[in-house]
Amino acid sequence: MKKRPTLKNILVLGILTCCTLLFSFTDKEELQKYLEEYNNILKEQKRARVFKFSDGYPKVGFPILTDQNGMKWYGLYEPRTIFSFTGTNFIDVLATNKIAQNDNIGIDIQTKDKTPYIMGEQHIYKWNGYKLLAYKFPEKDKIRLLHAADDNSVYCYGVKGYAVLKNNFLYYYPYQGFTYPESTSEIQDIFLSQAKILLSLQINPQNPNLLHFYTIKGNKQLHTSIGIDSSAVSKKYTIQYYYKELNENQVCIYSQFSNDVYILNTKLNTVEKIELEPDFGVGNAIYENSTLEFIAHNTRGEMWTTKVYSYNLSNKTRIILTSFTYPKPIVSYTIQFIFYVWKSKLYLFLNPHETYTYGFQTRAANNNFSFYNLDNSKIETLYYPGKIIRVYDDEDNLIVCYEHPSFPDITVYIVYNYKTNIGLQEELKLNLSKVDSWRLLYTVRDSTTISYISDEGLTIYPVNKGTSQILKFISDLPKEDTKNQYKHWPQNEIYYFGSDIVLISYYFKQNKPMLSVSYLQEGGIENICELALKGENISIYRYFNIADPVRRRYYFLQDNKWHYLELATKKIVSTNYNADYRPLLHEITTPLMTDKKNKNIISLTNNSEYKGKIDISFIADKLSIKIPDFIKKKEYMNWVLPHKSVLDTEKEIIYFNANREFYLNDFNYWTYGNYTPDVLNTLIFKQNSFKEQEFLYPCISLNLRSGEVKLHPHWLQVFRDAENRLYALDKDIPGPKGRVFIRQIINGEAISSKDDPELSYSELVKNYLEVTQLNNNLLLQIGNTLYYLEEGKWQKLLVANLEQYGELQNGVKINGNIYLGCESRVVKVLPDGSTFVFGESEGIPEGALSLYKVGQKIIIKNETGLYEFLEAGKNVKTVLTGFWAGEQLVSASIPHKFSYKTHSVRFPVSILNTLYPEKCFLVYQLKGYNDLPVRIPFAEEIRFDNLKPGAYSFSYTVITETGQRVKSPVVAFTIKHPLYATGWAYAVYVIAFLSALWGIYKLRTRQLKLRNLDLEKTVAERTQELKERQQRLQESIEYASLIQKSILPQKTDLQQHFPNQFVLWRPRDIVGGDFYWLYAPDSFCTYFALIDCTGHGVPGALLSMTVNSLLDNLVKDRQLNNPAEILANLHLEISATLHQRSEQAQQDGVEIALLKIEAVNKLLTFCGAGLNLVHYLPDNDEFHFQRGDKHSLGGAKWFETLQFENHKIIYNTGDRIYLYTDGIIDQPALNSEPPKRLGTQPWLDYLQSIADKPFAEQLDLLHLFVNELITFHEQRDDITVIGIEPP
Repeated sequence: MKKRPTLKNILVLGILTCCTLLFSFTDKEELQKYLEEYNNILKEQKRARVFKFSDGYPKVGFPILTDQNGMKWYGLYEPRTIFSFTGTNFIDVLATNKIAQNDNIGIDIQTKDKTPYIMGEQHIYKWNGYKLLAYKFPEKDKIRLLHAADDNSVYCYGVKGYAVLKNNFLYYYPYQGFTYPESTSEIQDIFLSQAKILLSLQINPQNPNLLHFYTIKGNKQLHTSIGIDSSAVSKKYTIQYYYKELNENQVCIYSQFSNDVYILNTKLNTVEKIELEPDFGVGNAIYENSTLEFIAHNTRGEMWTTKVYSYNLSNKTRIILTSFTYPKPIVSYTIQFIFYVWKSKLYLFLNPHETYTYGFQTRAANNNFSFYNLDNSKIETLYYPGKIIRVYDDEDNLIVCYEHPSFPDITVYIVYNYKTNIGLQEELKLNLSKVDSWRLLYTVRDSTTISYISDEGLTIYPVNKGTSQILKFISDLPKEDTKNQYKHWPQNEIYYFGSDIVLISYYFKQNKPMLSVSYLQEGGIENICELALKGENISIYRYFNIADPVRRRYYFLQDNKWHYLELATKKIVSTNYNADYRPLLHEITTPLMTDKKNKNIISLTNNSEYKGKIDISFIADKLSIKIPDFIKKKEYMNWVLPHKSVLDTEKEIIYFNANREFYLNDFNYWTYGNYTPDVLNTLIFKQNSFKEQEFLYPCISLNLRSGEVKLHPHWLQVFRDAENRLYALDKDIPGPKGRVFIRQIINGEAISSKDDPELSYSELVKNYLEVTQLNNNLLLQIGNTLYYLEEGKWQKLLVANLEQYGELQNGVKINGNIYLGCESRVVKVLPDGSTFVFGESEGIPEGALSLYKVGQKIIIKNETGLYEFLEAGKNVKTVLTGFWAGEQLVSASIPHKFSYKTHSVRFPVSILNTLYPEKCFLVYQLKGYNDLPVRIPFAEEIRFDNLKPGAYSFSYTVITETGQRVKSPVVAFTIKHPLYATGWAYAVYVIAFLSALWGIYKLRTRQLKLRNLDLEKTVAERTQELKERQQRLQESIEYASLIQKSILPQKTDLQQHFPNQFVLWRPRDIVGGDFYWLYAPDSFCTYFALIDCTGHGVPGALLSMTVNSLLDNLVKDRQLNNPAEILANLHLEISATLHQRSEQAQQDGVEIALLKIEAVNKLLTFCGAGLNLVHYLPDNDEFHFQRGDKHSLGGAKWFETLQFENHKIIYNTGDRIYLYTDGIIDQPALNSEPPKRLGTQPWLDYLQSIADKPFAEQLDLLHLFVNELITFHEQRDDITVIGIEPP
């Protein structure tokens, strides 16, 4: 695929062009214009950020340190200011403590835990992460020097004594035996030794060659003087002394430019002198184990010489390890070299001057800077093009700044990586023309940025370019390749051997073909072997290599024969196969070979050999495909299957797609042939990248054992996962329609499962299917959709605009995120499908990129080498050490309780290790204030107002521009309730309220007792009166009962007219509204009635007396004999008697069942008003129910003339007639909850069940039945049941 020019290509080309033009610049303005354009390009690429003083940022002059939270500190001497950089702004450190603002701030230091301490005249200040804490020094003394000890104690030295700050307490000790110099320039150093002995080095102002050494242990101070020979030192240089602690009792003291070295024994208080050769001054000293090594150089003579001395402390012997000699500049003496010891290597930076070349004598004029490796005593050389300005180091990198050889206004910045031994990892051209005279350049300890300060402001550049090269592939080619067998060299391929990742490299070394095998490990690259290949037939093309992951072997050609490397034993083993054998399949991990002469297939896995004629003709015949004649004329018909071929190792079946062409072993192919209609029907037409129509031939299988060739018309392609499981793209029907699924092949069949993912057929038609790896397992790409295997299940992920990033190579998955290697890009895919693209502007190398997961690292491979992916934003951290509660700045690491007057809190947001924190998003939540997290763009602080008393906890998450999530610490605090709203206050309120209630209760109780006495007397009198009245009333009611019973037909009367009868009369009260009536004008006719007056008790009884009288009048006096006429007139009489025409009158009514019995005719006439009749025929055991008219007499229908119906009943002797009032059917049934009336039908059923029994027994049963009803539920109404046998 043809590469298009990228932004980086254009930019690099432009920069190189500009650099070339630089040498033609003679005008200062032209050079300045170029530099401005270059810096503009860097800023457009977001490679630099400037915090301009003119924009309001505080003016800073120099870097100070990186504190315990990773924040960078900058400062200024005049006026004295210190600022902590939050990533977007600056915190005035001194403003966090009012005492510090008025103190004379001095030198700043930090202890081993990076906690900064600041020196004032009267106070030591400790930075706790959000503000300064002040520790007071005695007023009688002043602090002159500050020193941090190895045990995290801080020592401050005054004029009269010193103090130790430890565990947040300051302990002061006065000096004894000596006085601290008033001038700090007389102090060389002061420190605490391993033996906890305080050591002070002082220069005698009257004699600079005399060094005073004070030993202070506890309250004892010893003094030693050392005479220094500084005659070789130029008088214009100030003598500077250095110390190096060797052990608990010995300290090495030396001065630059002096050839004397002193070893002080603090235990014995003795000094041992070590003399170097004359004219040699010490430049540096290195101590390791029991050996002390000195780097020294001569100061006289025409040649400069540097020597490395080794001094053994045990036997006190001195030897010279090495010596370098180089020309001395013609001009007067200046420091033209820099000694630098770092990571056990001695760096000698030699500056060019005038016509003299630079470098060592053995490397003259090579433009190098060199170092002497103290570990192996070897000299190594790196590129060195200009005058060294400054040298820095951090944990992994050595940083060198030098002037451009032709243009001093351009400073070049080089990073030499210690881990990878790659010397040109970073090169950055900076315009430092406006920087202070000493060209301040600062690199932070985390290796993420470099910064410099000019009159314009603070400029920050990111050091992390996105990748770090860990291996550079050898690209040398042979001097001659007459047979063209190395046209594909060099080759570097990576294979998965189980959980191991193996790099196989073919390259030339000193014009010899080499094979190298290495393991990729998280800690580095382990080389297994490097082999010089011999003989011919070692042409290496990626499809001619065989990796066998199962048996952990790698096969290669050497000396016309196949060999393999046994990874387990790291041994090379020769096979019996010569160069006539070639890999059968393009799938490089399939151990199958075939020979072009005998056309045999050999399986290297099980050592099986399949003999026979297996060629294009064989397959074409099976598939009815015609092969052109010119193809048949080939001398041999050996074939090589397409690269999509897959081997089922268990069944020994090869699956492949013809794709319009069968490849021959010479890679010629044919596209002719007449396909039969059956075959043509299986073709899948699609559009290729050239907008041409082409077709994809379905899958074909070849059984190596039987030679069977089979067409699978529904399978579009077959592929294999890391566990050797086979899968097919299975289309349910042939042709342009249908659905496509990924299904596993078991026993040669695609097995359907509910978990099979369905692919978009339209996407398949439009796009090629890319099959690659994700963490050594299957990864499929179709357009913008990814399908990958995870724990044996297919996962689907839709990635927006995935196609625009070029051809997918492979991918890895780490921490839930997928990283895809594409063309010059790494695409990060989050679980939700959102993407972040890392391109060349983020330091991603060019070319097709393959990714590999090595531990928790991502390794990128392209044609030039291996790179560790250093994801931008991965080292981003957030700092939350303090916050504002109202106007109070407090610690965020401990819970707080604030006054109820605190209504607002502010949380500062600091995001470090990213150039643009503004590109980040914040997701925050204050539990107790808002229930759900809130997402906002970057803000420098998060504020909450109108807080109510209660418990809160706050935290936020930073989402970087690359999707990384960084959580802040959780901050917990409580806003207390006001005193009047606390629990104790409410308890007091409750006690007071209860006390008041108790007092009122006691008062009212006393008053009530007095009133009760009066009331009790009154109640007793009234009770007596009520009892008397109740007794009189009871007597009256009982007398009324006698009267009511007296008007009822007597038992003798009933027996006279109805010899066989019973009456159950149960008033609810003593008297009731139910009664019965009897009248016999002669022996042939009898009138009998059952009446139910509205209500019960006394009202019902009074009404019954009235009705009884009216009935007597109508029948006896007026001699009415028709029952229907009697009831109609009785209705009118009741209304008139009770004056029911008046609205205020009582609207009571009467229900009645009236019988006229004519014994001669055996005829019974029944007329009912609200009551019914039951007729029992014992001869037939029949039970008849005769319903009366529904309306009652009197009451609401007083104004109507009612018509009633007579019912004629012919009866026989022995028939039984039953009458009853509604009291029995309205009484609640037994065990009914809630109470439910008995009802008509249950009552009739019960009555029918006893109707055949004698009346006396029936009466007993009815009494029992009623008693049971009123036992469970109180009697509601009067109950009357009458049974008679008409005469």
